[in-house]
Amino acid sequence: MFLSFLKYNFVQILAYGIELLVFFGVLWINAGLIVTANVSAKLSAGTFAFLSHKYFTFRRPDNTSFMAEAVRYAVLLGVSTVLSSGLLVAVSSLLPVWLSKPIVDIVTVGMTFLVTRHVVFRKRA
Repeated sequence: MFLSFLKYNFVQILAYGIELLVFFGVLWINAGLIVTANVSAKLSAGTFAFLSHKYFTFRRPDNTSFMAEAVRYAVLLGVSTVLSSGLLVAVSSLLPVWLSKPIVDIVTVGMTFLVTRHVVFRKRA
């Protein structure tokens, strides 16, 4: 499981790089498209992360459950975004934001790793 966790974090770092490149690339083309930039960046990074986790991190090459996994991953991504935002608000009311952000990110990554492994890309019986 530790190796999967390392792979998961490696993929997430790459996905974040893709997210930043797409976000700032769209803004470079047109600075007024901030929502378009954000949505495009999230979709690009999420697609990359889903495929990378499926075939690299958790090695689930069976495509019979592809759509079900994709839906579960999309739901997880939405829930994770809402949860991390709520946690950030709560923790930053107790600690400085510069300290709250990494704490919340570490907690969120740990939780999403477990859900991704056991719910999104669960092994079939």
